[in-house]
Amino acid sequence: MKKLRYILLLITQLTLYTQNSVSQSITWQRLYDGPFHFYDSGFDACQISNGDFVIVGSTWQLGPYVLRINAIGDTVWTRWFNLPGFAKTVVSTDDGGIVFTGHGDSAYTIKLDSNGNIVWQKFYGGYQVQIEDMRKTQDGGYVACGGDWTNTQTSNGYVLKIDSLGNLQWQVSHPGIFKQYSSIEEAFNGGYVITGSTSGFPGDILTRINSTGDIIWERQFLVSDSAANPQVIEKLSQGYLIGGIAAADGTPDWSPFFVRTDTNVVTYYTKVFPSSLPQGFDMITDFSTDRYVISLYIDSIYTTQLRYAKALITDSSGNILRERVFPSISSSHFYSIVPIANGDLLFTGYWRNHSTPPFDDVYAARTDSLLNVPPNFIGITSQQNEIPIEFKLYQNYPNPFNPITTIKYDIPVGTRHGVFVQLKIYDITGREVFGINEYKQAGSYSVTFDGTNFASGLYLYRIESGNFVETKKMVLIK
Repeated sequence: MKKLRYILLLITQLTLYTQNSVSQSITWQRLYDGPFHFYDSGFDACQISNGDFVIVGSTWQLGPYVLRINAIGDTVWTRWFNLPGFAKTVVSTDDGGIVFTGHGDSAYTIKLDSNGNIVWQKFYGGYQVQIEDMRKTQDGGYVACGGDWTNTQTSNGYVLKIDSLGNLQWQVSHPGIFKQYSSIEEAFNGGYVITGSTSGFPGDILTRINSTGDIIWERQFLVSDSAANPQVIEKLSQGYLIGGIAAADGTPDWSPFFVRTDTNVVTYYTKVFPSSLPQGFDMITDFSTDRYVISLYIDSIYTTQLRYAKALITDSSGNILRERVFPSISSSHFYSIVPIANGDLLFTGYWRNHSTPPFDDVYAARTDSLLNVPPNFIGITSQQNEIPIEFKLYQNYPNPFNPITTIKYDIPVGTRHGVFVQLKIYDITGREVFGINEYKQAGSYSVTFDGTNFASGLYLYRIESGNFVETKKMVLIK
């Protein structure tokens, strides 16, 4: 197996459900095309309070890209932001919104409400700060880590702590030689534990900092006395789970691993997967204390340049209990796993077509607890077999509604390369209360509007795309 060129790991605690789950599974696979129909990826995802999902990532030349979908994968809204880089990580908030951050010219965090409107947007000191991971903290705030590349000749490990409103509490840069932090977790007795790497000795590291960011200890991380790259750390009930890749079998190839530690971050169990497996290791998710979901990729049967997304379920010893490959016509890759209350799993990443020119779409697959999923894609660009022949805005249903309604519209054939669509909802005073701005290809679409936080009364919804403009009325009754 070739040495892995790119590794991303994310560990999230889950509860394992079987086919006897509390509710029926909903399974599907979908692709989501961005406005330039080129390089679109979903790097992380979360589930918000109403059961919808939010995926964050990037879209070609537009920077951070945020996509909200409902339980069956229909697009609710999309947003992009005039910032350099892309959105790397996202967490849900108690009020139904999200907070996300990522790579950019400076550290930033952005909070969106459930309708995708900006609640606050904050920027912090430094230049060329790259955020890799963010966690919600027990005090209601957020902590994030990554690298500070202000000095282009090297980099420092970077940690940022903010309150629930995005106000900076502290930020620190820990000097090193190309030091980069990859994952952060709250420690059992205060402060934080971080995985990371440096160039040269000590190489790959674990770092413990206090509640204001000062280093308590930093040590080299080894697996079976060999070099290892710890990419992610997750707090368990009685310790931590750490995953990454290691050169633990004496070969030049790197092998995926996970280790479990006690509350003092002392390793007591190690599992190294054989490097002979034709697969790279991207992520590991804890399924309680005894089962894990692992997202990988495998070389296609045609060429090692093409890779397919793959998922495994293992026990706590690393024995494979279930596995599934998600083939594409070219390459596919998962970056994130989201657990769902009924036992389902949402995988998100990208799906690539090596055409001329090549393009990537955001890829999402919702499986049941045993990784079962329909074999065929449902293209997000069309929700029916026949492509519409004209623009059309439908009456919302139900109407009157309380508090949720669906608005459908058609984009006709002849718009293969996409058109820009604006859908706005206004209250009786003319104030905009909801809006989407996105590119769409020919097909039929639906948008869900949640009026929970709005007053009863008459509302107008209006669609505009090129020369097509139409407005309809709807009534919210509580």
